[in-house]
Parts: sequence; C-alpha cells; structure tokens
Amino acid sequence: RPALERLSRSLCLENHVVFLGKRTDVKEFLALSDVFVFPTLIEGMPVALLEALSMEKPCIASDIPSIREVIRHRESGLLVQPENADAWGGAILTLLRRPEEGEVFGANGRNVVIENFNGETGTRRLEALYQEVLQHETMNQSYVNFSVRRIAELTESGARTAEVRRQK
Repeated sequence: RPALERLSRSLCLENHVVFLGKRTDVKEFLALSDVFVFPTLIEGMPVALLEALSMEKPCIASDIPSIREVIRHRESGLLVQPENADAWGGAILTLLRRPEEGEVFGANGRNVVIENFNGETGTRRLEALYQEVLQHETMNQSYVNFSVRRIAELTESGARTAEVRRQK
C-alpha cells in the first residue's frame, strides 16, 4: 500500500484516489459506484465480482479463465486483457459514456449470478465434484488437492452469494 500511495502522490492524484483499507460496508460502496472494475492476473472464485454483479453493477474484469466462467464479454460485462492499460481505460470510458449499455450488462450479470451461483446450483456442482472424486480409483495427489480447493471455493462462493442475495 505505501508504494501505491507514493505513486498516487507522484501522479498528483491524491485528491482523486482514496485508500480505504479493510472495510465492512462494501455493499454501500458498491451502491454508490457507476462501474465495478476488477483487474486481476490470477483469481480462484471471483467473489467480489459476483457481489458486484448481484447488485446489477456494470462490470469490467480481466479476461482470464475463472472470470470467463462468470462474465460473457459484451453480454454481462466487459473483459479486458489484464495488463493492457489502454484497453482498461477504454472500457471504463465506454461504460461511463454509455450508461444504458452498462444497465443491460448489470441486469444480465445479476441473472448470471442468480442462475449459476446460487446455493442450489452450488450444491449440485459440489455433489457432482464429490461424485467425480469418488469415481477416480487411482487418483493422484495433485487431483485430490485441486478437488479439495475447488470444493472449498464452491462452498465459500455459495455462502457469500446467498448472503449477498439476502442483503439485496
């Protein structure tokens, strides 16, 4: 964080960038936002993205495999190459200049969350994963480790998504 604060000052952005630290009132911040931007290089279950989508926020996110499971480019949000600053800036400007397009992405994104990341769907996916694990008689350790991580992600995702839906 200190490096980012120095960078903000060196670019004369200290009056435009606020480093809030850990917050418990994320829902209120999401409600105030026009666009949710999710730049990441590596992501397991993108819970923060799911939370923003559940609140119908237009989202821009990195074009990486786990995000593509959630966002369909130009249907439920915009996907951008992770390290292309010009593309990120262009995507943000697009949604700020065309809020009606963002509203469509937001509504579609919420539907994606409701249809694919609710408790019932999560439970079905978890059951299918358990069945897959049980069917592998000669399972190597890396597959077991992957499966355990995926089960944990699905469980956490289902719980967080259910909480977000209850709050809305």
